[in-house]
Amino acid sequence: VLPAWILLGLWFLWQILVPQQGVANWAHAGGFLAGMVTVLIMGGRTTILKGREAEFEEDLFDDDE
Repeated sequence: VLPAWILLGLWFLWQILVPQQGVANWAHAGGFLAGMVTVLIMGGRTTILKGREAEFEEDLFDDDE
């Protein structure tokens, strides 16, 4: 089993090194890089999970019922 970052890195290299007709390799590579930059700017998945964990804890310990 490979970590996702290794698999995605290999896929990225494959897009550049093995040209295929009819496939916009640079568009795929650009989309990959844009996604990585977006993740870095937004702080990754942990930012999303922190908010959801807080909501879950509020529901779990809510005594108003």
